[in-house]
This record gives sequence, C-alpha cells and structure tokens, in this order.
Amino acid sequence: MTDSRPEQKKISYTAQETPDTVGLGRTAGQRTAEIFAGLRAEMMPSPETAALSRLSGRVIARLLMRLGKQELFNFVPIRLGGFKGLIEQALPPGAPAGTVIVEVGSGFSPRGLQLARAMPNAEVIEIDLPDVVEEKQARLQKIREQALPPNLSWYGADLGMTPLKEVLGGKRADIIAAEGLLPYFTFEEITKIARGMRESLKPGGVFVADLGYISTEGAQQASDVVRLFRRQTRTSPGSVQSEAMALKLFEDAGYEDVKLYRMPQVAEMFDLPRPAPDVLFFMVAR
Repeated sequence: MTDSRPEQKKISYTAQETPDTVGLGRTAGQRTAEIFAGLRAEMMPSPETAALSRLSGRVIARLLMRLGKQELFNFVPIRLGGFKGLIEQALPPGAPAGTVIVEVGSGFSPRGLQLARAMPNAEVIEIDLPDVVEEKQARLQKIREQALPPNLSWYGADLGMTPLKEVLGGKRADIIAAEGLLPYFTFEEITKIARGMRESLKPGGVFVADLGYISTEGAQQASDVVRLFRRQTRTSPGSVQSEAMALKLFEDAGYEDVKLYRMPQVAEMFDLPRPAPDVLFFMVAR
C-alpha cells in the first residue's frame, strides 16, 4: 500500500515558520533581517536604510537600543562596514571586469547595493530566501534618487537545502560573504557550510564570514539585549569561546590561509564607530 499523502518539502532551520508575535516575519531568518534593517535605519539613516526597513523593525530596534549601552550597538555599523572593508581589501584595486562578489544571506542589508555602485566592473549577486529577496526588491524600488545598478542581481534560494554551486549554476566567485549566517548553526554544520562555500570560489578566492564570540565581559554586557533578540529570532548556538576554536572550524573546511580579526581591530582598520564591543570575530578564509 502506497502513501498518497503529499511529500513535505524540506526546509532549513532559518526558513522554518515559527511564532511571530510582533509582525516581523514568519521565519527566524526574516525576523533577524527585519531587526537588523531597523537598527541600520535608526543608526545610519539614509534613503537606502530607510527603504530597506519597516516600522515594526524600527520599533524593535528602538526598544533594543533602550536596553543596552550605545557601545554595544556599535556592532551594527562595524559589522556592515567591516565586511565591506574586508571585501574591498581582498580584491585587486578597482575590482576588474569579471570579478564576482556573492553575498549569502544578504537580508535587507544595503551593502550589495553599495558594492555594486562602488565597483561597476564587478558582478554582485545577493542570495537569500525567496520571500526575503522578493520583499527586498520591492523595497528598493522606493529609492527614487538613483536607479539600481545593472551589475546587481538577486537569487532566491534556501541554501540549507540547495547547494550554493547549484544556485550559482556553476559560476565561481572571487568573494563570498556571509554576514550573520554561521551563528545559526552548530560547529559541525559551520564547517560543512564553509566547505560548501569553498567549492564555489575561484582559485585564490576568499570567504568572508563572522562568528559570535562568547567572552565573560561581552556576554554580561549584552545579556538583556540578547535575550530579547533571541526571543524573536531563535538564534542557534554558533558562537565560539576562543580564537583557536574559530580558526579550526575553517581550517577543517580545507582553507589554506585563514585570518581572524576581532571587532575592535576591524573598527580601527576601517575607521568605524568606537568603542567597539568584543563580541564578534571576522573570518577571512582563502
């Protein structure tokens, strides 16, 4: 006797529908994207950050900012600018024609738009869940000051279920960036994801990612904010307790050259807001 029930579609953790109490989105990934869009709109007001956020995200952002010290929230512009700086640093000057930059889990970040405008010869591809991509494209249409650059494109996909190399159709990238993606996953999954990214890099290509850093001081400072944040996003424990642990995750994935930058160091390197909370590692794996 055969089972005639329709087969349930498999989806990854970030794409699973979970209770949404404040109208941020049906999935953990959507809610995370909305909160960070709200924080960017509040802290870095511009036509892009305004268009890419919505009221519910900005309200939660204001609530979070009232709970914690301003120093803690400097991680928002530092992470956005730090990734941009590390991406540009890893490319030849001017990013010559044929350069491919892939932003994985791009959410409602304006960085892909910024990179595409700054590097007109490069191809910039953003990838996120189909619902997020569709919503982002709709929001960007509200920016009337400038047309969207022709070298920016979007792919909607659940990378937890579909390998990146399949989504890209075999195209290889010079840079793959994944801001805020890896902390959702276990250490074993992080190494597996990093290995999958490596398969879609050109020879000498670079994977830029971040990992949460658990330190006694940082955890205490962020405790109230993190509790409220996790209530909405159900963030998984993908944070490390040491530099050695972070480096090993990428070395186990087969990268030959792995560099780690702490958040205060990145803030200094790219002249970003300070003081900088020491709650994040930036990883540059070649």
